Amino acid sequence: MENAGDGPRSGKSSQGSEAPGLREAYFLWALYGLVALIVVVTYSRIEPDLLYHVSQEGLRGGLSRVLVMLNFPTALMAIAVLALVAERRHMAWWAIVPLALCGMIVVPGVVDESDLDSRWINVAPAIGVAIVLVLTLRTGIGVPGDPRGDRLRIAVAVVLGLFALPWLFAEVGFYIPGPIFLAHEQYQGHASVHLGEHHGFEGYLLVLTALLLSRQLPNMRHPNSPRRVPLADDPVRHREHAQRRLERADRQARLDGPGRSRASSSPASRGCGAS
Repeated sequence: MENAGDGPRSGKSSQGSEAPGLREAYFLWALYGLVALIVVVTYSRIEPDLLYHVSQEGLRGGLSRVLVMLNFPTALMAIAVLALVAERRHMAWWAIVPLALCGMIVVPGVVDESDLDSRWINVAPAIGVAIVLVLTLRTGIGVPGDPRGDRLRIAVAVVLGLFALPWLFAEVGFYIPGPIFLAHEQYQGHASVHLGEHHGFEGYLLVLTALLLSRQLPNMRHPNSPRRVPLADDPVRHREHAQRRLERADRQARLDGPGRSRASSSPASRGCGAS
């Protein structure tokens, strides 16, 4: 009876997961970081004529192309991760700042397929990506995603990955060997699969992004549902919880029967209590 008014030790234990986790987001940041490093190396060592719509060479060319890569597709991934971070941190209006910076890639001319050399305007989406990365690292990992559907996710990733093999080889600066894809065959004076970054490979990265982050959808709060407040922070719910426990204890006492009640009120019991 003395613990009847005690609430649960934590709001999380009584409410379940209160926000999505970021395990998949951490993996995506590592994946995109690895791709960015590969882009710098590939565009630094290969002549621009063998690449696609770039004119700068050497390390400058590699850094230029990776800046564009931070715009597309990385900024799109950052927007998706920002949705999880904002839900987990209960971010308000100021989440619009990184969202607006990353969203600049939809403005015509910010990312121009016909000219993939970087420009000063490409710095703005890259800053938005950096802000989301810092927020991710400062938020913590949180709960794991829902594993239901992982077999389907893996199957989709593997099948699409087989089709993306020529682009993967081109990403690291090589033509895929063998007679199947014929990536090195000439078409209108150029290789059928140019070296370097491909929009097909960028699309594959975005598919992986969607597959991984979809594991956290069950942990997302519905837009029309109220935000869950931990029990210890809600005095009304805390009193209601204590009252329910008192009622349960009272019902249990009645179920124990009148015999125990008479025994507890007998003189011998009172004497024992007095002693």
